[in-house]
Amino acid sequence: MRRGALVAILGVSIVVGGGVPANGCGDKLLVLGRAIRLEALLGNRTAKILAYQHTGTHGAELIADPEFQSALKSAGYQLRVVRDTEELEVALRLGKYDLVVADIADASAVEPAIQSVTGAPLLVPILYQPTKPELSLAEKQYHHVLKAPRKVGGNLSVIEQALETKLDTEAKLKREHRKAGGAS
Repeated sequence: MRRGALVAILGVSIVVGGGVPANGCGDKLLVLGRAIRLEALLGNRTAKILAYQHTGTHGAELIADPEFQSALKSAGYQLRVVRDTEELEVALRLGKYDLVVADIADASAVEPAIQSVTGAPLLVPILYQPTKPELSLAEKQYHHVLKAPRKVGGNLSVIEQALETKLDTEAKLKREHRKAGGAS
């Protein structure tokens, strides 16, 4: 009798203790400290950012900030800084960029150069201590806005969101192009 009870207890403990944990759907996305990185969306391609550092603007101060630059580089982005419109136009002609970062005051000077390039990069303006109406207006026009002064992490998340928007737009254009090519 004792032997039968011992075998039964041992059998139950093996079944209860040796079970396979049941993981929920998407559990890997919920693990703290693990998020889907933008590089997973980009594949092997690293995002290229062109920064227009016009002297005398608050945006130039943010772009020159070593902490901002090192945060972008450590996130895996390639950053190139230009200082005048001529250098900006040359950089846009010779390279393919995902984003152009510039002070909001320079947006009118930067936009024509951006629009003249095929596969135009997304402009992300920098606002210095914006009021709520200024911020709202800029977000309506550009969708993604960097604020200065601000912690680097906040600006980095805005850049990641802008890159995701850029990738979504490119994917949508490719789908439309395939549909148009298949329809003819």
